[in-house]
Amino acid sequence: MGFNDRMNDSGSKRPNSQSSTKELYELRLAAERYNVVQDYKSNLIDRKTAMLRLGLSPAQFHRLCKRIAMKGSIEGARRLSRGRKVGAQPISIKLERIFSDKFDKHFQGAAATYAEVWRQIQAVADTENVACPSYHTVRRWIKENKKQRDIDRKRLGAEAAAQIYGAKPGLYPCKSPLEWVQLDHTLMDVLVVDSEDPTVIIGRPWVSFAIDVFTRAVVGFHIALLPPSSMTVAMLIANAVLPKQNLLSRLNMRTDMLPMHGVMKAIHMDNAKEFWTELLHTACAMYGIGVHHRDIGKKHQGGHVERLIGTMMTTRVHFYRGTTYSNAIERRGQSSEKKAALNFSEVRELLVHSINTYHGTVHSALKMSPFDKWNEYYESHDAPKTIAAAEEDFFRIDFYPEEVKKIHPCGIKILGRVFHGRCLNSLIGEKRLVKYDPYDASQVKVLIADSYVDVPCSQNFSDRDTDYEVYRYQRSKKGTRPGTITSASSRQSVVEMNEIQQHAVTKTERAKRRKNKEAREQHFAYKEMVSPGMGTVVTAESDQAKTIAVPKKKFSVTVDSTVSSKIDFSTDPIIFDADF
Repeated sequence: MGFNDRMNDSGSKRPNSQSSTKELYELRLAAERYNVVQDYKSNLIDRKTAMLRLGLSPAQFHRLCKRIAMKGSIEGARRLSRGRKVGAQPISIKLERIFSDKFDKHFQGAAATYAEVWRQIQAVADTENVACPSYHTVRRWIKENKKQRDIDRKRLGAEAAAQIYGAKPGLYPCKSPLEWVQLDHTLMDVLVVDSEDPTVIIGRPWVSFAIDVFTRAVVGFHIALLPPSSMTVAMLIANAVLPKQNLLSRLNMRTDMLPMHGVMKAIHMDNAKEFWTELLHTACAMYGIGVHHRDIGKKHQGGHVERLIGTMMTTRVHFYRGTTYSNAIERRGQSSEKKAALNFSEVRELLVHSINTYHGTVHSALKMSPFDKWNEYYESHDAPKTIAAAEEDFFRIDFYPEEVKKIHPCGIKILGRVFHGRCLNSLIGEKRLVKYDPYDASQVKVLIADSYVDVPCSQNFSDRDTDYEVYRYQRSKKGTRPGTITSASSRQSVVEMNEIQQHAVTKTERAKRRKNKEAREQHFAYKEMVSPGMGTVVTAESDQAKTIAVPKKKFSVTVDSTVSSKIDFSTDPIIFDADF
């Protein structure tokens, strides 16, 4: 058995570039000791010679041979280190139990620290009758007994830890453009100002991307001021499938940018609710577009679009005026609010140019730009599947947002406007399906007799923007509602009116109570005169009936001594009988 075989049979650590000088020396010494023992067992040398070569006593040599026989490899020939192992901590089982318990309970969340675990251990040390360990002992125990992935899971959360330590095997083998397109949304790292009042910041816009995995080209995008919805997804897919010349023309931009488009074989997205609408799945099925969702909790399955978002933010958006950067640390010393100067339309134009610049930049994984990768493939293959020019309007309409609206005598009320045309005159009172272009709210499409008819805007009460995304923001502000008191003096008058009325009510109630008290007192005075003695008195203070004793008046008679009585009171009275 050779050296390599002996090393493979053992559980010992093989020498490598990470081995220290001491470890290499010990392995080399173990190999020499093993060879000497093997020579002794093969009767090539005697016992005394073997002990002299190894510098061991008879007892030491006997134990060495026994260990090699038991383990059968070089591992048995390694020298045994005396004393406590390097880094070993003399911690009792009871203290280890306390360490483990406090770590599990108190090492939680982003604010988790070793110091907090140490503090909790100190709090129970006296109760548990153990000596208080030092901070370094606690920290060392955690690092030696808990895996770093467990520490990160408790500190960062299961999802974040899975992104760091979770296995990410496999790669979807794309062989052509538009075979696999990933979709996702994110908040842009830039503040947008109001187009009417640039001093007012309206927030950060949302941007949605559709990236072709094979070429890394951004085949579709959509930017909005409000959070993503099913309409956002529909517009993103329509933007990816149809040519973008019409959109660029409406934005007054060069129409030679963003040429990549076509009907994709499949779209891949996360499990947000806006990606699960029946209407979206049905519309995709009509055009042969497969719909796939990531496994729940597997964020890495959308790695291409996630990386695109990071690239666009860090290499493009972070150079816009009013950028918020990725976090507070990067933003330190910068005032995003003070530098904000771009309105929604300007940010959208910058985004188009940023995507166009990205298409012409060499990609690290492709070793060429997405634009060159796209052209390289189609130089030797058929053109991508697209929607025929005559069918583009129908495709676009299928993905337009829609509502069922009643037709009034004045027209159709939708989008804060009124739309009217002659075609609606015979349909007053009926309900019809209405669709509209988010990029142009100057007209709507009404389904009449199995076809969509354009109906222009006839009234725009609040002068809303024709761009639907700007309109959505304007609608969210709601403006000044009729009945709003805008004058501080007028608002104060309302308060004073309330005070006047309250004072009048208090004064009137006080007068009524006084009148009632006087009436009760008069009533009971009259009652006493009629039937003196016990009476029922109602007090004004409590309004409760109480029975009290009314003292009788004393009557005195003055007798005039000069008047003599003709009645003799000294004799008994005489009783007379009378017949009737």
